[in-house]
Amino acid sequence: MKKFRSLVLSLALLIPLVTFAAVTVTVNGSNHTIPQTNERGWGNAVTAWIQAISSNTLQPIGGSFVLTSDVDFGANYGLKAPYYLSRTVNPSSAGNLRLAKTDYIGWRNNANGGNLLLGIDSSDRLTFSSVIIPTAASGVFTDTGIFINDASDATKQIAFDAAGTTGTKTTLTSSQTANRVLTFPDATDTLVGKDTTDTLTNKTLTAPIISTISNTGTLTLPTSTDTLVGRATTDTLTNKTLTSPTISGPTISGTITTPLTASRAIATGVSSELAVSTTTSTQLGYLSTTTSDVQTQLDAKTLKSTLTTKGDIYAASGSATPIRVGVTGNDGYVLTEDSASSGGVKFAVAASAPSSSYEISNLGLATSVGSSALTIALKQADGSTNPSTGSGAVKVGMRSSTLTSGLYNQRSSTAATSLVISSGSTLGQTSAVPTTIYIYLIDNAGTLELAASGALYNESQVISTTAEGGAGAADSASVVYSTTARSNVPFRLIGTLINTQTTAGTWASAGTSLHLGDFGSLTQTEEISIRATNSSGQSIANGATAIAVTGWTNVYDRYGKFNTSTGVFTPGGSGRYSVGVSFLFNLGTYSSGNIVYAAIYKNGSEYSRIAFTIIANTASQYVPVVGSDDVDLLATDTIDIRVNHGEASARTIFVSSVYNHLTIKKVK
Repeated sequence: MKKFRSLVLSLALLIPLVTFAAVTVTVNGSNHTIPQTNERGWGNAVTAWIQAISSNTLQPIGGSFVLTSDVDFGANYGLKAPYYLSRTVNPSSAGNLRLAKTDYIGWRNNANGGNLLLGIDSSDRLTFSSVIIPTAASGVFTDTGIFINDASDATKQIAFDAAGTTGTKTTLTSSQTANRVLTFPDATDTLVGKDTTDTLTNKTLTAPIISTISNTGTLTLPTSTDTLVGRATTDTLTNKTLTSPTISGPTISGTITTPLTASRAIATGVSSELAVSTTTSTQLGYLSTTTSDVQTQLDAKTLKSTLTTKGDIYAASGSATPIRVGVTGNDGYVLTEDSASSGGVKFAVAASAPSSSYEISNLGLATSVGSSALTIALKQADGSTNPSTGSGAVKVGMRSSTLTSGLYNQRSSTAATSLVISSGSTLGQTSAVPTTIYIYLIDNAGTLELAASGALYNESQVISTTAEGGAGAADSASVVYSTTARSNVPFRLIGTLINTQTTAGTWASAGTSLHLGDFGSLTQTEEISIRATNSSGQSIANGATAIAVTGWTNVYDRYGKFNTSTGVFTPGGSGRYSVGVSFLFNLGTYSSGNIVYAAIYKNGSEYSRIAFTIIANTASQYVPVVGSDDVDLLATDTIDIRVNHGEASARTIFVSSVYNHLTIKKVK
């Protein structure tokens, strides 16, 4: 018995050792556990698995098999069936792909931006993307959807439009015996048919054969080579007989031979026939140049008896209206234009002309301001009357525009002449600084015009002017401005205007001093002189380059030629200028042999070392630099004073207006 119990126990212990683990399978998305050999209690699991297989697999007898997602059969094999049936109501009962009338076969377009659908319309016509495709049954194209494109350029198309028809059709029939090309014109037009009634425009008919001309009458063409005579053309007729013609306004060339008397005028007889008059052709020729009634012309003549005195002349007081201009009996009087006289001319004393190239006569000037603009006006010697003809002319001698010529011209101004400096244009002036405006007359091919500048120019040259141009367009002190720009014209200095404007460019003052004269007299009074001091204590850097002295204070500068901020002097007039400077360098150690100097720089380049001091001994000391020199300047040249001390570190100018000063004076 003990042995049996031991055997049972051993078997009980052995059985679990040979049991296998259960397997999990999935059917239609649900997991099922499949027991292995020797497992117990698996009946329910196997039953559920078998039921799942029965419910979710295809049956040979068919039936409904509803998918809940797309089925992918892989890349290598597909389905085989005699037909595929659409689920849409009333599908086709024949064919391999059986679709209902609302079903489509679809493709995705190449741009992946839409679908291309093949289907049928309500008239059972095959469509592709809603465009009707002709079939053997219908053969119909829709004109709005069918185009013939060029093989290489899809923008080149031929379209057909049937909209203009009236329920009929047109059939194109060809009967060619070889390849033909029909070329359509590059225009919107209507083709001409062989049997249609058409009007041709701009057509050339080459060797046409016209069998019939439809008209209300008959046109018979000659069989000879000839030119037809048109109703309104000009033609020469040969060998023609005119039967009872009515000739209106004939033009006859050549000679007409008649039995009438030669060289007589022709008149009409009592029966309206042509007849000879007593007037000869010579007498008739006297009237050939008349333009109106001869008697009327004779009546309009002025009788010579109206000229009563030796020397009297006729002048016109208006169009075709002569009047007598009588002499005065004064020898030496000349005939001169005079708009105040009824005849436009008068005998008067001859106006004096310039006796030399530099003479200026009957000259006056006037200045005025308005709307913040300055007006400079040319006047007669009284300063208020505009120039006029005769004795009222302003006379000026002008050099030739050719620099190599010694010729001079006598020019006259006989009408109002002025120049406006617009509001906003400064002529290079500085606010609240007295400035000289130089007033010129320029010779524009015989016409005198006014010009102005902030600079003085020598009359031995010709100048080019710039158009004043309006607000802000005339702001340079060195440019000559006129109403209209002129190139290389002779000129004369005729006046100077000294003025001070509170705000440069806002012309509130007509000037404080207006001078008239020629270049010599005006430049003699041109006393350009400045004096300025310097207490700025300016630091002068070390180095080999001279440093410009700035920060000046004006003592006097009548014409505003010196810029105290930059230390630059612009003369505005050509001449020789004397320059004197004095500087005192501040206390400091200066090395033996160093040269402390001041230099005049002309137009940015060193002109002369006006003053210098050579350091004798290395010591702490003040260094004075004092000197003067003359420099020739043109109107637009510039000069400034620069200093250098030669030390390795910066030095300062002593703060004192007593030691540091500058004078510039025009001496020639």
